[in-house]
Amino acid sequence: MVYRVDFEADNPDLSCFQDATLQEIRAAVLTDPEKIEVQALVESGWPAQKVSVLVPAQQYCPTPFWRVLRSNLPQPSSTLLPSTPPHDIVVKDQTERKSQQKRAYDKRAGPPLPHLLPETKVFAKPPPTSSAKAWIPGKVIGSAGPRSYIINTGASHIRRNRTQI
Repeated sequence: MVYRVDFEADNPDLSCFQDATLQEIRAAVLTDPEKIEVQALVESGWPAQKVSVLVPAQQYCPTPFWRVLRSNLPQPSSTLLPSTPPHDIVVKDQTERKSQQKRAYDKRAGPPLPHLLPETKVFAKPPPTSSAKAWIPGKVIGSAGPRSYIINTGASHIRRNRTQI
């Protein structure tokens, strides 16, 4: 952003300066290389690449981080500045998103399957390497984990997940 400063003779804020001091300030402003570069860029248009702009004038570039804007619509410069949202808002959004995902999953998922007691007669899914198509009859011997059971099929003991019984 470029500011233009005009010195007025009747300005009470500048009454403490002498005419010689004001002339020195005006001369310094007119010969400032940064001001001259920025003024030339504003009048001719900003280049598309960062290397085309001298270092003192780069801080005044209208495009932050020298990225290409996704829209040709005019935007206030405040929306182009990088910002980090507050931590509590981010945590709240993540918690809401997680609970929404859980609700959506629970809507489609079935109810939890009941636990099986020992000596319960069940049918177990055959292993994928087996050519057998029919499910194997057997009895539950005991639990092998939170969702798995050991099943006695008569020929062997197999472990199956609750969804495979």
